[in-house]
Amino acid sequence: MKNNNVDYILPTNFRTMGLTIIEPPAFIARWVQCFWLMDGRKSSERFIEEKLYPDAGTSLTFTVSENNASVSFLNNTQVMMKRWDMLNTYVSIRFKPGAAFELLGLDVSEIRDIDVDFTDLDFTHKIHINLLLNTLPTLNMIEQQHLLQDWLINLVCRASPRINKLNTLFIQAFENVLSPLKIAEHSGVGNRTLQRYARKHLGITPSQLYCYAQIHSARQKLISTSNAIAAIGLDCGYFDQAHFTNAFREHTLETPLQYRKRKLSQISNNIF
Repeated sequence: MKNNNVDYILPTNFRTMGLTIIEPPAFIARWVQCFWLMDGRKSSERFIEEKLYPDAGTSLTFTVSENNASVSFLNNTQVMMKRWDMLNTYVSIRFKPGAAFELLGLDVSEIRDIDVDFTDLDFTHKIHINLLLNTLPTLNMIEQQHLLQDWLINLVCRASPRINKLNTLFIQAFENVLSPLKIAEHSGVGNRTLQRYARKHLGITPSQLYCYAQIHSARQKLISTSNAIAAIGLDCGYFDQAHFTNAFREHTLETPLQYRKRKLSQISNNIF
């Protein structure tokens, strides 16, 4: 599934649980990549673990049980394992790079690689979260998504975030796998300003953003094409196959070949 030229690469096990991806309305699409909904109760397993890969975005995930709801915030800057309790349902907002800073006032550089209770953070318009948490258990999943979508629309209206040229450029840089040099050429600002802005709004450097974009593009090509691994590496900006393999293993904890075999095996076994 595509959104603004970015493929969603969905965790494998989610496919077996009726995962639904919903694109945001145009009014909030500048900040929101997508909503995803998952009914863990459809799974035959109690717990499922999946790898999460960084893409410079952040996630706000609402976990809903019969009588309770909680919300966690995640800014993963490295691959990490996430454990899901299948007694619950989940509704998540995947934010684009910079959105957590622009909409919620969060300094994401202070929140890295750990699921944190969103209600413990100091963010904009915090008072409305408790109302959401109290209401979500009374709704079905589609109604839950609509409620969160309305909350975001109202948040955008209240926050009136300024659409910043640099942040727009960073999003485009990820989508089009632009190197830091290309980002600098298009930005019209000095490298020091670019670095400072990226750290403040994204919590990462332009070089890290480029690395995430390369890995994301490579993962997509490994499972959607039969191209040789060396060719995929070159297409994604790596010098040669060895460079590609080493970088991919460092950032995904497996080689490109291992990743491809695992994913294609899951596809052939109808897990996807």
